[in-house]
Formats: sequence, C-alpha cells, structure tokens
Amino acid sequence: PHLALPARRAPVPEDGESGWCAVLPRRRPQAPPAGAERRAPAAVAAAEASVAAGSGWDIRRLSSAPLQELSAAQQRNLRRAERRREARRVQAPGAADLALECQAAAAVGSAPAAPAAAPAGELPPRARSGVERVPRGLLVECLLFMTAEETARMALCGRFLCSLGEDGLLWRHFFSQSYPSSELTAESLADWKHCFLLEVNHMEADLICYHTKASFREAVLGVPIDFSVNPRTQRVDYISTTLDFLSLEAFDAGVRRSQWNEGIKGVLPL
Repeated sequence: PHLALPARRAPVPEDGESGWCAVLPRRRPQAPPAGAERRAPAAVAAAEASVAAGSGWDIRRLSSAPLQELSAAQQRNLRRAERRREARRVQAPGAADLALECQAAAAVGSAPAAPAAAPAGELPPRARSGVERVPRGLLVECLLFMTAEETARMALCGRFLCSLGEDGLLWRHFFSQSYPSSELTAESLADWKHCFLLEVNHMEADLICYHTKASFREAVLGVPIDFSVNPRTQRVDYISTTLDFLSLEAFDAGVRRSQWNEGIKGVLPL
C-alpha cells in the first residue's frame, strides 16, 4: 500500500513585513478606463445634490412625497395621522383643561419678579421670607407679649429674628417689668439688654469692694494683682490676679490680702 505523505508547508518568515509581502498577489494594477476621470466630477456633484436633498439618506416626509412612491402601508399610516390631527384640531377643550389653564395663567401673573443677577464674584441676593415682610414695629409689639426667655430662644431661629431680638424697646419693656426697683439706667436705647443681663446674672450686686463694701458708684474699683521679678534682669515676668474687686481706698489703707487670703502687690483699676 502507498503511504500518503503530508504536504510540505512553506516556511513562515520570522519578519512580519516579509510575511505580508509573501502573500501579495503578483498582478499588475489595472489602469482606469479612459472616461473615468471625466465622469468623476459629475458623480461627485450628483452625490452632493442627493445628500443636500436628503434622498441619499432615505429621509423624506411622507405627506410631501407623491402617493405613487409610497407603499400601501405608508399610505394607510399617512391617512390615519391626518385623521388624528384633524380630530385634535376640532376637539373643544374640556372644563378641567380650562380650569388648569386659568390657574396657570393666574400663577404666572402673580409670580414675583425674578431677583436681579448678582455681579461676578458675589452671592445672589437672598429672597425675603414672609416674616421679614411684616413691619418691624408690629413684630416688636407682638414680642412684648412673650417673656425674655422665649424671646431669647426665638432669636436663635434665624438671622432676621436674631436682629429683632436686639431691639432696645423690647428689652426696656422686659427690664421695667422684671426689675422695676433697679438703680441701673441705660445710656442709650441699645444698652437696655446689657442692663437686663446685669440684673439677671446679679452682676450689679457683685460690683462692690470685698473689704469696704463700696459699690462702683462710690469708689474706684480694681482687681488685685501679684507679680514676680526676674532676679537676673530685674523685670516683671509673671503676673496673676484673683479677679476680686478691691477699691483704691482700701489698698491705700494697707490691704495686702485678697478675698482668698492670697498676697497682693498692686491694684489694677477698672
């Protein structure tokens, strides 16, 4: 019997470029026909015209196309679309549609004007809330029916309410209602809140000398201080105070001990 030997394959070249060259057909390129160069500009012009008209991309309106070019299905769809368009045109709007249209028109008419655009680099203006549109005097009169604690809590709810909680008329009313026998008097309308806080925290009763019991209206008060001197530079290096109130008359009289029985070397007037 004869043995069938496998066919010998051509060796694969190691160089990829020579491998491609090995499979290229050895045929000479054919020259273009004689009239091809003259027909090329005409074909390009026809292609540009078809692209501009949309026919090259199969884009066309069925309603404007001749009926002879449309298929039966396209003609049927065209007639259905025309009937639906005519039905929508002659159909009168219902009562619900008219009500919605009236509401939309009223909302557009009553809508506030848009705020002016902020300059570059600045934040847009903040829209005024409903509370800010109420007159300030009327809001202060409403706050007079509240307590000082309730007013302080409400002042934490926003910037506008915080500014409203600093009104001097409001705190003068609270001061006269809570401390009618107080000897404090505000120099300006804005100082009534400070006077109220002094009375609430009992600061006026504490503004007395711990030695002579004289108030700040009767004597000059100060805080006793103690200091140490650097032995090398002979300069003051450490200063401490007990934050007590001592009058200058008591210090001149020889008081050298604080309220906590600590030594003092001077008084800093307040």
